[in-house]
Amino acid sequence: MPGGEFAGALLSGDSFLAQRRFEDSRQWFAKAQAVAPEAPHPLRGMVATYVAADDVEGALAFLAQRIEDKPDDAVAFFYRGELLAGQGKLEEAGTAFRETIRLHPEWLIPYQRLGAVLLQGGEEAEAIRVYREALQQSPDDPDLLNGLAMAHYTGGDPEGAIATYARLIEVQPDLEVAINNYAAMIADSAYEDQELLAHALELAARFRASDNADFLDTLGWLHYRKGEFAVATAFLERAVTLMADRPQFRYHLGMALERSGQKERAWAELTRAVESAPYPGLEEARATLEELRARIADAASG
Repeated sequence: MPGGEFAGALLSGDSFLAQRRFEDSRQWFAKAQAVAPEAPHPLRGMVATYVAADDVEGALAFLAQRIEDKPDDAVAFFYRGELLAGQGKLEEAGTAFRETIRLHPEWLIPYQRLGAVLLQGGEEAEAIRVYREALQQSPDDPDLLNGLAMAHYTGGDPEGAIATYARLIEVQPDLEVAINNYAAMIADSAYEDQELLAHALELAARFRASDNADFLDTLGWLHYRKGEFAVATAFLERAVTLMADRPQFRYHLGMALERSGQKERAWAELTRAVESAPYPGLEEARATLEELRARIADAASG
């Protein structure tokens, strides 16, 4: 490959793209592609010129022609899938990603994108199959493990999600998002397992000084499940202060306050917690609020 000519054409294409001179940019990317027809960079640059010009249909038309001319171009199918997914055309995007995988089965990113499209379309079982297929090639890939965990969770299998997050934490012990998700799922679904609960608390202890509301909420809810209501209240209050518009956080705080004997504050938090869309625990929030209303009314009448 004439490396200087190829690199120069790419550099010129990128330069004109940065200047939003799209036609000039496309000419240079076309020259780079002519020099190295198998290289993915010119194709990526060409698609970028259309996207930057807010012309997705133009990009799709370009890719359609590319695929017609070169039906075995996995990269062209991949970008087609990306663009279609961005338009919400999930079935067509899935078809494009599947074709990418057929043509280039060692490329892991298309599996990730196909799994995400399947999850978005509510096809959790198929997403699990896709992630597992990819993990056979790369068992420790964190993105694939994270996708698999989410597929288990949204598919109503918290046990599978917890096990997958546990594996992800083994691979990346300091990945705090994975630790949080693992611990939160245990707090919601597996808290009766005292060994799991203790392990989740041990991992989540790193969140004590955090200013991340999600992390603080998880830590507080774990302490609630442990029966440590005063400690739970302290962390949950911090979470609500940081993110007051999350009804699930208010549900957690309301429950901790109720168990701490602070009925009026619990009633106020739970009242706000039940005013929003469904989330795990909403029914318990409503039932507890009704009990509090009855108790407060009895106390007032007495």
